[in-house]
Amino acid sequence: MPALQKTPAKIAIVLLCVWHMFAVAVYSIPSSFPQKLGNWLQAHRMPKTIAEQIDKTRWQRVGPYLLWLSQWQQWNMFSPDPMRTQLSVEIQMWENGAWHSVYNPAPGDFAWWRYSREAKLLYNLAFEDRLAPVRTAYLASECRRLGLPEQVPVRLVIHSSVMKIPSDRPASEYWAQYHLEQQPNVKETTICPMAT
Repeated sequence: MPALQKTPAKIAIVLLCVWHMFAVAVYSIPSSFPQKLGNWLQAHRMPKTIAEQIDKTRWQRVGPYLLWLSQWQQWNMFSPDPMRTQLSVEIQMWENGAWHSVYNPAPGDFAWWRYSREAKLLYNLAFEDRLAPVRTAYLASECRRLGLPEQVPVRLVIHSSVMKIPSDRPASEYWAQYHLEQQPNVKETTICPMAT
């Protein structure tokens, strides 16, 4: 009888492991693959639904689960296409007729166990336009945490730059003088909420 009682628990653990492996495998597919697959299917007069389903599964079903666990990983993070984006986030407040910086999150601002999750959140807020409501909520939360006045306009500014890869292999002097140009981009503007 005890063996029978453990069976549902074992089945649940196996199902969780299978789901987790599926989620990691689907989310690891390079971002460009569904589009390339869709183009190939279309060129061969086949429906693109498989490619669309892969993309939908990744972002709508699997993505929230892996982001919640902070276990996301995609192959385009590594060679031959490593990440080349440098990013910084700034919160500005409108005061005396001008925007003033009130907070620039830096690695030392977060506990070691929160750093990965906070960094991923800020990266996603910077580049995922579908997260506009999350940006507003983030700004409202930061208003309270930073003690900003109620009803004051605040905005989220993303400073980013992408390292260009030269066509030929440059000498070391090139890299010694290399400078990334930061491009500011206002991603969200809102008003600090009233205290509840």
